[in-house]
Amino acid sequence: MDLEQVKKKAKEIYRNFIVINIGLVVLGIVMIIFPDKSKDIICRAVGIMLCIWGVLNIIDYIRLRRQEVFGSFGLISGCACIGFGTYIIIMPDNLAAFITAALSIVLFICGVIKLQHAIDFAHVKSKGWISQVIFALVMIAAGVVSFFNPFGASDWLMRFVGIALTISSIWDIITIIWFNKNLKEIKGEKEPRKKRVADSSKFVDVEVDNEK
Repeated sequence: MDLEQVKKKAKEIYRNFIVINIGLVVLGIVMIIFPDKSKDIICRAVGIMLCIWGVLNIIDYIRLRRQEVFGSFGLISGCACIGFGTYIIIMPDNLAAFITAALSIVLFICGVIKLQHAIDFAHVKSKGWISQVIFALVMIAAGVVSFFNPFGASDWLMRFVGIALTISSIWDIITIIWFNKNLKEIKGEKEPRKKRVADSSKFVDVEVDNEK
């Protein structure tokens, strides 16, 4: 993979990261506004996404079946996703019981990932890594609290998870944009220094020519 492909892949990951977190923000807001209906909405959304993913896998299988040796896996996984997605859409209650626990685990994992990012920021001596550590620990605590559910009422638990998920996703978006901007500023500081060195060397050469 050459440099251009690496840059293209990095931009694609950056874009997907932003889109995923925007989707999580929307999900969190839905959980805050409609705590009583959010489980059903989330289950049906998961079912729809599985069906879409299955259709895309089948399309890829049809498009690439003559190029890939093991292309039949796309057909099998596509049919399986459509089957599970349809089942969840028709009977969302069977999945609803696990939604809160699953979202609590998601919060916990997000906190762990943020902690890893904070360590990475500290290694490159990036500003704000301490705040990243603090927020990561808060998200880990929020995941543990929501998993054991001290609220009693299901609606309050959904609101709590929705608020935590929304704040976490907004924080991730701000962090990745800020870090990307910070990297560009660092690169911008290095380039002028190289130019000044080049200009000074040219000036010395001119002086030597004048003496001759």
